[in-house]
Amino acid sequence: MARKSVNMTIVVRNLPEHEALALESFLAMMQKLGKDGSSRWLAFYADGDGTCRPWVQVQIDEGEMHDAKVFPGLEAVDGIWTRSGEFRLDPDIIASLRNQTSASKPT
Repeated sequence: MARKSVNMTIVVRNLPEHEALALESFLAMMQKLGKDGSSRWLAFYADGDGTCRPWVQVQIDEGEMHDAKVFPGLEAVDGIWTRSGEFRLDPDIIASLRNQTSASKPT
């Protein structure tokens, strides 16, 4: 089953310049891996007790701009948080959660 492609606009406010450059590099690497057809884990350190205090808003396609939120049910997924405290997200987990939600809805 082909997955629907969407356009996403991301606005990040209150981010120090060095963290903005790091986030841009992170997104550029995501793009490069996609172009190369290569799958890898990418990590981004959120220095929440330091200077990382962003305000993030997103818009998907022509929907409303809204504060970023964690996908419902995601934090309960076994293994999403590693023992070392890393949050690791494979986008296929979101697809699986969406399919479970769709399958449980009455038609």
